Amino acid sequence: MGTLLPDCRIFILCRDRAEARAYRRRIAEAGIGFNLQVGTWLELLQAAADAYLIPPAEPQWQPVLTETLPRLTDVFWSGSYAVAPEQTRAIISRELDILIRSSAPESLFSQRSISSLSQRAQQHLDDLTLLQQAMDYCLPDDLAIVQRVLQADKNRSLRRIKVYAVEPRESLDPWIRALIHRLNNDSADGNEPVNGADFLQRPVPPVSATSLGLLHHHLYTTTTVTGQLDDSLQWLAVRDPLEEVEIAAGMIQTALRTGRDSGTNTIGLLLPNNAYYSSAVNEVFRAAGLPLSGLVQQQTERDLGKEVVFYLLQSAKKPAPTMAMAAFATSALLPWSRSFGFEVANTLMAGDYTLKDVEPPTPLGRSLLTLIRDGIATSADLRAVLTALPAQLNADPEYELHRQRATGLCADLLDLLRESEQIPWEEMLRQAAPESLTREVAAEPTREGIAVFYEHQEPWREVTELFVLGFNDGHYPQSPPASAVFSAADREVLKQQGFNLDTVVAGDERLRSLFVRQLQATTSRVHFLSSRLDLAGNALYPSSSLAFMAQLFPQVQEPEDLILDLDTEAGRSRAFGLAIADTECSTAPRGLEISDPALQIDLLAILKNRDGSIRAQSPSSLETLMTSPLAWLLDRARLIPPDWEPESLDVMAKGTLAHAVFERLFAPGIPVSSLVDIEQLVPQLLKQTIINIKPFLNRPEWQVERFHLEKEITTAAMRFREILDTLGATILGVEVWLKGTFDTQAIHGSADLLLQLPDGKIYVVDYKKSSSKKRKERMHKGYDSQASLYRIMLQSGSGTFRSSDGTKVTVAQDRPIGAMYYLMNDQVALADTDGWTAGRIRNIEELGADVSVNALPLLKERLAQVKRGQVLLNSASDEKWFDKNAGIPLYALDRSPLIRLFMHPARQED
Repeated sequence: MGTLLPDCRIFILCRDRAEARAYRRRIAEAGIGFNLQVGTWLELLQAAADAYLIPPAEPQWQPVLTETLPRLTDVFWSGSYAVAPEQTRAIISRELDILIRSSAPESLFSQRSISSLSQRAQQHLDDLTLLQQAMDYCLPDDLAIVQRVLQADKNRSLRRIKVYAVEPRESLDPWIRALIHRLNNDSADGNEPVNGADFLQRPVPPVSATSLGLLHHHLYTTTTVTGQLDDSLQWLAVRDPLEEVEIAAGMIQTALRTGRDSGTNTIGLLLPNNAYYSSAVNEVFRAAGLPLSGLVQQQTERDLGKEVVFYLLQSAKKPAPTMAMAAFATSALLPWSRSFGFEVANTLMAGDYTLKDVEPPTPLGRSLLTLIRDGIATSADLRAVLTALPAQLNADPEYELHRQRATGLCADLLDLLRESEQIPWEEMLRQAAPESLTREVAAEPTREGIAVFYEHQEPWREVTELFVLGFNDGHYPQSPPASAVFSAADREVLKQQGFNLDTVVAGDERLRSLFVRQLQATTSRVHFLSSRLDLAGNALYPSSSLAFMAQLFPQVQEPEDLILDLDTEAGRSRAFGLAIADTECSTAPRGLEISDPALQIDLLAILKNRDGSIRAQSPSSLETLMTSPLAWLLDRARLIPPDWEPESLDVMAKGTLAHAVFERLFAPGIPVSSLVDIEQLVPQLLKQTIINIKPFLNRPEWQVERFHLEKEITTAAMRFREILDTLGATILGVEVWLKGTFDTQAIHGSADLLLQLPDGKIYVVDYKKSSSKKRKERMHKGYDSQASLYRIMLQSGSGTFRSSDGTKVTVAQDRPIGAMYYLMNDQVALADTDGWTAGRIRNIEELGADVSVNALPLLKERLAQVKRGQVLLNSASDEKWFDKNAGIPLYALDRSPLIRLFMHPARQED
């Protein structure tokens, strides 16, 4: 062995952090840690850069790759890149990275023809070579540091580094070997071998006659050595991964309680490379009071930085989805409080896109609110917003990462805008699409906790008892990663041509060796647990290693015979170490006691006006009270949460749009006889109404729905004009705000239309975007309340009311007043009058004054009950009763799940 220079540091290069942890422990226990460092490849790289005074450099690999990829055309990834640039860039980056690492630093791969390579693979190799050339031979960031160290002057180094690699030399890629060769040459008077320290030899358990001993020394070998099964091994099958974790926790508790294991530090868990297992182990073992050491969890969080920019762009591009505008307003990064953001969002979700009643606290907030309301039309305006946004984002340290991501994205989008006169919306939205941010959170390793190993990492501590979870196909060993560009046969050819690639055979051998080393870290007992089903309920099968294990035990006929199924009595009886729960008699859950609340307060007084007066009730609110007092109470107490749903053209949306068109079409001052061009007016009015109320309908994907709605409204409007013309009616007002009194209770509401007939009679009209069948049935049975309440408001009010356009409408209280529903879907008018039209008008039916003969008395009864604080709960038979006897569908029962939960049983008489 050559002589080390006096300023030389020894560096032990480990495969991963777990192995480095194990070697640090061994070296510390041996007391040989002076001037010695143990670490991984990245730590060696940092040490080398520090030693040779290599200054830190900005990452170049990804920026250069991102800039170069779009410039190359007619390459094998062109089609994929056009559809999914982010995913394609990740794949090409990985494949080019692998090819570069497989080539020696002094001979980067170049254009060449390989006759034994398939035509497809040759094209892929040529295109990747072209990409490397177009990138000006830019290297992955870590390899760029290696190149600078290799080119550095030996005499400028601060210290010498002697490297010992745990992994065999032939397994290291050419760049790692080159760096180690340079460091070792500079550190001694002779060329030291890469492997040469005795303490690098991993201790191998002595040969033992146990079943576990067979696995230690003969798993995956062609040996003829076999043995008998004993209790050092067992294979258990359970339902799913969560039950695996629960079974393991129970068995560990049993082992500790019975003294089979002396402490938690003698036990280990070997987990698959699957984030679910880490999460489940953390939750279950914490609940069981079992400490863990070395657990690594993957925490996923929202990409708030890209989200705020993405939703800004969606809000700026009109027509914008309402949910996108609401999501933007509630972002935690915006320059206003969360409460203000939710106020804006709730206003938008309620259909108010004017935002006239909300006032932001800052000038940028006002500009963002204007953006939400009006959008952005010019590139200059969008540049101004993207330039100003980063400085105004939430300065809380908690959001530092998200601010950085938002700032970087804004800079990228500004670069994109500078290259285009028009706003490239699609490209910008694609670039701003949010991602899930995942980070590893590793708990600090402790001496006393249960050691947690992972199937893709080296074991870092010796244990006496090991629980292998997720022992299913594709794990133990883990399936080697497949290439998306080169087939297994192509990789074999490339390896023969000098590329140091990991072939399928070599990859399998490497991963199997790792699994054997993990088993060798256990001295006494291993439990293999597998699942029959995955989390989605799909069938799972045991690990392929089960077949190799079964070969070592001649008494086993089939590999599956090793497995004890814990879902069967036979399996449970043969398994050892299980935690068996005591059998307990089941008890029925406590039943809900359903009784009508008697709150002993005036429930009408829950909400009051600013002057202290009791807030008036609307006809729709009173109808809810009539059918479900609990739904009315929850609504009045504001205990029903607002629903945030994607935009849809449902019945409510159609009704809102149709009402708005009718309001502008049939308006005071416009003679009905002049409305001869309805077919031209309706499309114009509907277009403007959609812009103001439901802008999402202007998007191309809603074209068919817009056409059908326009046709429906046009047909209904033409028939209604005909009815008004035949009646000779004069329009007094639209959306007339009425106030009055019903049984001492203040009521108010907006009448869609007030008409005056030639003889002075008044019709209050209510538009309904529905068919007439159910409404007529309700009126015939005397359970219609809304029409009569509008008439009562006119009769009991001041006589002077205000229309939506601000004009006053005067109705003398002694005038005959009738109510009319106009059902738009089948163009039928239903009135509570008798003889006013003399049956001369088609599609008008007069049903007489008895349409509310049952509804109004029931309303009076309900008002008296809630005034006393009494709330009558619905019964399970109410839906059927109201539908059959009143013609009323009970939509109110679905306003909250509490309403159906607290229902009386069905009444016998029903």
